Formats: sequence, C-alpha cells, structure tokens
Amino acid sequence: MKEKLTEILSYINLPLENLIKAGVILGFVFLAYAIPRFFILKVINAAVKRSAVQWDDVLLKHKVFNIIFTLPPVFVIHYGLQFFPSVQTPVMRLLNVYITLMVVIFARRILRSVVEVYERYPISATRPMRGYAQLVEIFVFFMGTILVICFFLGKSPWAILSGIGAMTAILMLVFKDTIMNFVASLLIIFNDLIHVGDWIEVPGTDADGTVIEMALHTVKVQNFDNTIVTIPTHKLIDGSFKNWRGMSESGGRRIRRSILIDQKSIRFLTDEDIKKLSSVYQTYL
Repeated sequence: MKEKLTEILSYINLPLENLIKAGVILGFVFLAYAIPRFFILKVINAAVKRSAVQWDDVLLKHKVFNIIFTLPPVFVIHYGLQFFPSVQTPVMRLLNVYITLMVVIFARRILRSVVEVYERYPISATRPMRGYAQLVEIFVFFMGTILVICFFLGKSPWAILSGIGAMTAILMLVFKDTIMNFVASLLIIFNDLIHVGDWIEVPGTDADGTVIEMALHTVKVQNFDNTIVTIPTHKLIDGSFKNWRGMSESGGRRIRRSILIDQKSIRFLTDEDIKKLSSVYQTYL
C-alpha cells in the first residue's frame, strides 16, 4: 500500500513529506476553526443570554461573532506556507481574497445590527438611518470588489481606481437611481416631510396607509387592508403626496362618509321636540 502511494505521489511530483505536512496543516486549520466555534461561541451565547442589555442579542442574531472565528485558520495557513514556497504567491492571493470577503460580510452584519438597535429608539421614526447604512453597504461592497480584482490581477488598487475614473459617465448611469434616491432621502429627512408611522397618501399609486420603513431606495407603506406598497424614494420628491400627520397630531380625525337623508323626514322642530332634546343635551350645553 505504501509503495503504491509512493508511486502515485512520484507520478504527480508530490513528495510524501509534503503530503504529510499538508495533512498536518489542514488538521491544525480544522482545530483552529472548530475549537473557537464550538466552545468559545457557546460561552458567548450563554453570556449574551444572561446579560441585561439588548444590543449583544442583536449582534448574536446577525452572527457577528461567527465571522471572528473564521480568522484563526487564516493565520495557520499563512504560517504553513513557509513549508511550500512554490505555492506561496497563489495561496496568499486566495487568502487576501478570503479576508476581504470576510471583512465585507463583517461590516455588513455590523451595519445591520447598528440599524436594528437604532430603530428601537423613538428618534429613529424622525431620523431614520437605514438609508445611510445601505449607502455605506454599497460603498463597502464596491471597495471589496475592487480589492478582490486587485488581488487576482496582482495590481495596485490605485491603478484600478484610476481606470474607473475614466468610466465616470458609465458609473453615474449605473448608480443613477442610487444617487437620486440618496438625495431624495436627505431632502425628506432634513425637511421633515415623512416619519415612520405617518399616514400618507400618494396619488398615482395604491399607497394610502402607514409608513413602516424608510430605506435608501424605497419607502414601504402598509395600507389599511394590510397590503404593502413599495414606492421609490425619489418619486416622493418628484411628485406630490399627502401626509395626514397634522390631523393625527391634532387629536381629531376627519371622516369621509356619505350620509343618506330622507327628504320627507325633514321638518321644523316643535316645542315638544325642543323640550325633549333640551332635557337630553342639557349636560352638554
């Protein structure tokens, strides 16, 4: 069996010693991932459940801590590359790509956790942060993509960015809706046009209900029949809409209903009617 394995390894030009080294490194990689994940993560989960604060529950919900445990295997592989100098360059590129992806995912989960914690405070109704967080997500994803391309091509990020500078017109066309919606979000927030929880009515759409979410690209409105209408944010600035917030804050409510009155039932009040009504409404007059 050993002779057969040696023959196969010599055929593919892979010494047995290197195979053993690779197996040992992979074993340590597995341990570096499994031990923190299955032991330390359990301790973190128990600590989070016992804590009185709520933000750590949100971090646990979005699996922020899970990303941290993906880094120890990277250090093990990086250390083991000294035994395989012939593959250092391609493996290092893959490691850099992997780290970049993990950082992008980590930033995305952190941003979503921050937004969820922020939306638990009353100020989030008047100053929503979801749109800004989505804009940061787009920027992080864009920069992560640039870095991944640079690692694969072996070029500097500035070389890629300088090339992108020549494609500004195309980028403006691609991100046109994002830019328009971002500007519209700023106008809506700074001019205090819409809050989460406002009752709005948008002509030309089926939106006539309560605002439940204000994001970068869309505003979600829940109608009174529980249907959800999604409106592009810039449409609220380009067109017009009716906000019933003033009516809600006044403590009253206008009811639009048709009341049918029989003409034959209309007559002048008699003295008896006046006395009867006076006894009924005297406490209110």
